[in-house]
Amino acid sequence: MAELQRYVPKIYQNYNLDRVPDVEAAIYRAMVMLFAQQCRNVDPQNECVAVPANPRTDFGNGGKYVDVVQANAYQSDDWVAVVSPGATTDVLAVRLKPDTAAVAIAGFAVETDDTLKSWIPITRINIYQDLAKQKPVKTLNMLMSIAPQDYPLAYAMFPEPIVIGPGKEFVIEVVTDARLVGEGLQYVVMWLPPIVLTSRKRVGYV
Repeated sequence: MAELQRYVPKIYQNYNLDRVPDVEAAIYRAMVMLFAQQCRNVDPQNECVAVPANPRTDFGNGGKYVDVVQANAYQSDDWVAVVSPGATTDVLAVRLKPDTAAVAIAGFAVETDDTLKSWIPITRINIYQDLAKQKPVKTLNMLMSIAPQDYPLAYAMFPEPIVIGPGKEFVIEVVTDARLVGEGLQYVVMWLPPIVLTSRKRVGYV
């Protein structure tokens, strides 16, 4: 094990080897980065708050945080998205409005199904920093994710969180295995932490 530790940084460049504490640490690190890097970008007075992200209403057409919606496969704000068998699908492809919101993506939680041949329907998740998908940022291998016993979600984390500031574009692309996804099925595909950083003035939370 000690010998392996020498190579872990190189492994992490391409694969995730997560444990439950890694998931918790990655979410905490993403929150810290989000507040430290983006708070004044969403509120000049530094009065920013983290609120629940509603992937359908806030990031869909007419959503309060986006001015361009190229794709949105979310069916509800409960993070349920259409996952097509054997397809590569843009779960979300948007441009954030300037001065409104920022998000951090530390990793993903994906619904599992113990009736399938394999325990997770999504093989990879790709993040791009442009709507044309010419600028890939990270690829997450979901087949090496961790699933706590008797829990319906599998977790996989990036080596470092991805922070997306106001006015920026990003695409979340999922790659599925046709053998593992039934026709027309829907799955939870949740970025972690599932929050938005925005100005306190924009929300009703106190």
